[in-house]
Amino acid sequence: MGLLDSISVARKGLGAASAGIDVTSQNVANVGTVGYSRRKLLQSTADPMQRRGLWVGTGNRLDGVARASDRLLGARLVATAGDAARATELHSTLVAAEGYLDESGGTGLSDSVSALWDSLSSLTSNPSDRASRQAVVSSAKALASGVTRMAAGFESTIAGIDEG
Repeated sequence: MGLLDSISVARKGLGAASAGIDVTSQNVANVGTVGYSRRKLLQSTADPMQRRGLWVGTGNRLDGVARASDRLLGARLVATAGDAARATELHSTLVAAEGYLDESGGTGLSDSVSALWDSLSSLTSNPSDRASRQAVVSSAKALASGVTRMAAGFESTIAGIDEG
């Protein structure tokens, strides 16, 4: 190995050290930057050469700069973000659907069903009374209207889900 070969190996070593310092300074400068991932210098041994029957090293080779990351952690992050988005969407859908089942305002289906049963009970005790018959018809219409309104709301919610 001649003097020029030794100088070439030294030059490669100094270049690698300089690149390492550059990468390290970027890591230090961005330590507080949100979203910045630490980087590392990738190096490998350069191919040796044969001189007079002996293998002589030729220094190192710079292969690039890579972001230091954990693949498993990255995959978990993506999966967790997907789960969170799915849960948020499900929550908003269920909140919309829950509005159609709300019984607190006195306009729910249970009140309409109770009113229909009450009017039917009144009609069974006096079947010839026109007012009782009219009460059954109007309470049945109110129940049908409530069921139709609820079905339309659910169809609207389902259409929104299908579009999204």
